[in-house]
Amino acid sequence: MVLLIGCTSVKQDKAVKPFYEDVSVSLPVKFESSGVNGWLVSNQKVCRFSDGTVPLMVFGKNDNSYTDEAVLRLVNSVDSVKVFRLETWTNNVPDNRRDLYVYFNPTKSYPTLILGCKFMKVGVKGSMDDDVKNIKTLLSSLE
Repeated sequence: MVLLIGCTSVKQDKAVKPFYEDVSVSLPVKFESSGVNGWLVSNQKVCRFSDGTVPLMVFGKNDNSYTDEAVLRLVNSVDSVKVFRLETWTNNVPDNRRDLYVYFNPTKSYPTLILGCKFMKVGVKGSMDDDVKNIKTLLSSLE
């Protein structure tokens, strides 16, 4: 399995076209009062990139075990790279991604996981197996 990871840790040359695309959301981002297995459900439509893939984003800190765990749980949940694209942002986050992060999580706590602009969760807890099972269920609703 090959997974596309859009992570940046070096400054990009502005003349070079970025490897990430804009993701549009309707503001304000709001969440339903009840969630799904620890995930908040937003008022957003499922967002997609121009190639039809659904963005799965992790915002976290570099060299942080919780961020690493969040990425691992998403990687273990994805069955099809034709449907999903994982982006991990830990530093040098471009403005459009930083804005998206704040729209979904104004407290800027980490790690923050955003699935297709529809589901959001802060942190990792519980067993890996249970979380992967729950993420797979959510991802199936995004396809």
